[in-house]
Amino acid sequence: MRRILLRASCPIRARRSRPPGSSTWSRSSTLDWTVDYDAEGYIRLLSTFSGHIAMAPDRLERLFAEIQHRMASRPSGLYAAAGALC
Repeated sequence: MRRILLRASCPIRARRSRPPGSSTWSRSSTLDWTVDYDAEGYIRLLSTFSGHIAMAPDRLERLFAEIQHRMASRPSGLYAAAGALC
């Protein structure tokens, strides 16, 4: 089952700042996001990272089995990955 849900955890926050010694103000925005992955989707994501691609197959298999085990023990069965874009 593939389930990736996008949640709007926070709206875009805008803030105004002025660098020290500057007479001009600048505006910047930050976008906070959260993505919920089931075990299969999260393992597919990890499979794209170079460190996981280079990992020995037996170690990778153990890692993915542990991820499946831990996520199965969660009430929701999901992992929430979060980040921010500035």
